Amino acid sequence: MIKQTLLACSLSTLFLAGAANAELIIDDFSVDQAKIEVNGVGSLSTSVTGPDSVLMGEERDILVDVTSVANNNLGASAFVGSGFLSVSVDTLTSATVSVQYDGTDNSPNINAAGLGSRNFALNGSGFLFEVLSQDLDLGIRINTWWGGGASTNSANLVTTSSAPGVVYIDFSDPIFGGTDFTDISALEFIFNPDGESKAYDVSYGMVSVPEPASMFLFGAGLLGFAGMKRRKQ
Repeated sequence: MIKQTLLACSLSTLFLAGAANAELIIDDFSVDQAKIEVNGVGSLSTSVTGPDSVLMGEERDILVDVTSVANNNLGASAFVGSGFLSVSVDTLTSATVSVQYDGTDNSPNINAAGLGSRNFALNGSGFLFEVLSQDLDLGIRINTWWGGGASTNSANLVTTSSAPGVVYIDFSDPIFGGTDFTDISALEFIFNPDGESKAYDVSYGMVSVPEPASMFLFGAGLLGFAGMKRRKQ
């Protein structure tokens, strides 16, 4: 079987115009996280801590969840190193990878009040996806909690292989279901959220931030889906 090659997109939250010097980093990936590898059906998570200035809530939780494989030699993995997040899923494997920012709970279970109250809307206006190139659709789910965890929303996005370029999702978009971005208490990104059987390697790295716009950062610039590829088997 030949696994096709995918290349890349970038993800960030765009600040409102004129909000220079107001950068708020979700994660610049300067805090390494050892490889999490799951072979066969199962799940595994780890957590790392760092200063809030580079890691929102002072902790990153990553969960790799494999729900179906053709044999137990197949699986999925993720790690953070050298300034990027890397995710890999084998062929004939159904898996999701979740990256969570919910305070220092050392757990893959969401602490819905873990961030306290973060005002994303003070300087931010929405999420920006820069799709450089890809030959398969990529699903991303952004889960938000607000009101001390009393309210939640799941926003499902798809970046398509037929439409490379910049995709901007405003906080006011209906997919966010009335999320109060002035009071975010937890945040989660799920890649391949429906657990489709897709084989891919993804590296989320840093690319330059356009000037003079100030960005709300997931990654030190944009979160780059830099080098997503389907491997040869």
